[in-house]
Amino acid sequence: MFERPLALALCLLAAPTHAADEIAPPGGTLAGSVPGGAIAFFETAGLGDLVRKVGEWEVFQSVLAGEDFERLKATRAFKEATSARKFAEFVLRMSIWEASDRLLGGRLAVAAYPPADGGRDPNVVLLLRPAQPSGWLKTRIRFAPLVRLGLKRIGRREFGSQVTAYRTRGDKGKATYFGFHDGWIAVSTRIELLRGTVALQDPGDIDFDRPEPLQAEAAFEKMSRRMGEGHMARAFIDTRRLTATTGEKLGLPEEIGDPVLALFLGGVVELVDHSRYAGFTLDLDDRQLSFEAGIDARPEDVGERYRLFFAGSPDGGITALPEVPGYIGGFSLYRPFGDWYRQREGARNGTLIPGMASFEEKVGDLLLGPGAGRGGLVGDKIAFVAAHADDAGADPAGIRLPGFAFVVDIAEPEGADEALRSLFEASLAEISVAGEKGEAVGWEVSRELAGGVEVLFAEHPPQPGSPPLVPAGAQVGRHFVISPSRQLCTALVEVLRGGGPGAQADRDLAFDLRFTELSKFFAANREQYEVELVRVGRSPLQAERDYANVAKLLSSMESLSGGSSSADGIFKFEARGTFR
Repeated sequence: MFERPLALALCLLAAPTHAADEIAPPGGTLAGSVPGGAIAFFETAGLGDLVRKVGEWEVFQSVLAGEDFERLKATRAFKEATSARKFAEFVLRMSIWEASDRLLGGRLAVAAYPPADGGRDPNVVLLLRPAQPSGWLKTRIRFAPLVRLGLKRIGRREFGSQVTAYRTRGDKGKATYFGFHDGWIAVSTRIELLRGTVALQDPGDIDFDRPEPLQAEAAFEKMSRRMGEGHMARAFIDTRRLTATTGEKLGLPEEIGDPVLALFLGGVVELVDHSRYAGFTLDLDDRQLSFEAGIDARPEDVGERYRLFFAGSPDGGITALPEVPGYIGGFSLYRPFGDWYRQREGARNGTLIPGMASFEEKVGDLLLGPGAGRGGLVGDKIAFVAAHADDAGADPAGIRLPGFAFVVDIAEPEGADEALRSLFEASLAEISVAGEKGEAVGWEVSRELAGGVEVLFAEHPPQPGSPPLVPAGAQVGRHFVISPSRQLCTALVEVLRGGGPGAQADRDLAFDLRFTELSKFFAANREQYEVELVRVGRSPLQAERDYANVAKLLSSMESLSGGSSSADGIFKFEARGTFR
């Protein structure tokens, strides 16, 4: 258990806190207090308060009372972690709750450095600056049995009078090093990194040189300026050092079975290859969650092979999401599907995207264009909307589905009527409805006017026990709406006919989710969800708890929204969540 005392130190950090007084974290950043040359750097402020809130959260407490956690408690790893916690409490002469409150009320930083001497594992520095003085920990460890069992005092002179340093016994090459000061705690996998970290704290009477800090490096300074310092948590990755350490493919396998995943990951690798840094920030309070990630590269840096997922922000922005009655959420994006489809022969066979061959035979060329210089029906902007509807049908498990619809930008609106009718009829062929004896039931296509706009819709004879499904489609100006719900399609026609939702500038992707309406959909299908959970192996009691946990989670949230964009030489993704 004591072969890797760094795990013991991390055990202190991972423990939930309990009933601490609110303590404001110190300002600034710890990037000036760790040596330069890091591959990655992470820091957080006030983590103890966050962990305490999670520990007190009703959903979290319900999970701890469930069957899954009881099974986890019986595992060897959990029992070893429990033993480590009890030993730490014995050493510190206090509960892990009290220790966590003291340690995590301030700032925590973790920096990773390239492996040394041909090794594979990165070296690590962990630095804590508690909000309350940590001298109590230095004093107690000095007289604790931990010293006799696993640690050896080192550097009594070189570390000065203010720092108490230890290393684990045994092979120095595999040792973990500790430095304790009244105002901070440092842990490292190499003695050189510990010396550098201690020197940067300026304890006063040490006898080794002060290294250049991470904060002074150009890549980190650029990221910090772009993403700011005043965040609860933030991370920095030096992408060039990372590439040099892990290889050009960043540890990804040469062959990836899923072709769509291969496209996305290939684009990520190319972005990293052209960038100097990547990073993310995270902020959380009682009302809002905010996450932002960025990399200093442009979509143009990604080759044509992977361009589809990294299109960049379009001129004029994407289509804003139209809010209709019962609106649950949706997403809107800009992607040059037509250019990508026409220029890449690989996209036109079933090996890249399953089902593409049949898609091409029916509507692929109609939608995206049959070849170079010959465009298709749709443009580069597509929005997806979900909302409550009574005519959206149900899945095989009996769960009544919400209505959903695609709002497609039309490349050439004039004279598109006939092509859109062909698209609607081709789409109906993909929606099969079975009769009482399992036979396919045909569709009957009709037309109606909604505010002067012609709406195509399809119906079939009613089937016993099956909710109605009424697909519909309509052209409104330069938009085409297609949906398995006539009710939702008509509602969208009204919004678009009144001028539409407008545009959302400087983004190539936006998403939005409203939890009040999502909770209503979830509640309407409670019985079906619990039956499905029992079918896959949950007990009836645990199925009820699982449903209740999800319901509590949904009721605690109000909305989640965000998107991606590219501007000023940086590719960004952001998400914002609001709580009730």
